[in-house]
Amino acid sequence: MLNLIENLESSAEFISWKKNNKNSYFCSAFAIIESGQEPVWQLDYYDPDEDKVTGFIVKDKIEKQESEKAFKKAESKINGVKREDIKINYDEAVKIAKNILKKNYKSQKYSKIIAILQSLGQPLWNITMLTEAFEIINIKISSIDGKIISRKKESLLKYKKDL
Repeated sequence: MLNLIENLESSAEFISWKKNNKNSYFCSAFAIIESGQEPVWQLDYYDPDEDKVTGFIVKDKIEKQESEKAFKKAESKINGVKREDIKINYDEAVKIAKNILKKNYKSQKYSKIIAILQSLGQPLWNITMLTEAFEIINIKISSIDGKIISRKKESLLKYKKDL
């Protein structure tokens, strides 16, 4: 993850964007991963002056997304993620999450992983596994030391709207 951030922040596109967004800071990384696929990351930067988030999709080529109004409660603050707090990388976080799945949810097999690196009072990996049985297993893991912050399982059908 640190390499991705460094590659993005040293790119001409980011440097040009940053000149007009001086107070923006790295606030999250996001990817949806199909089973067996490599992640494609979106790195997000929050501008407190505009209350907007700008995402950059980092692949062979960098794609800047349109800035969007921050998705948060009006009184909430979007915390930055400091590089020194990213000691557990994505692969390690997913390995921890898969071990929890294997140990605590033996009958579940996942089809997708949604991975978010963010700071919710503390820096963490927010790993959500969508299972073949329409379950959502969410595991929050410290990005500093790999400790489990929380875990829960819910039915995806819980979110189905009544017709």
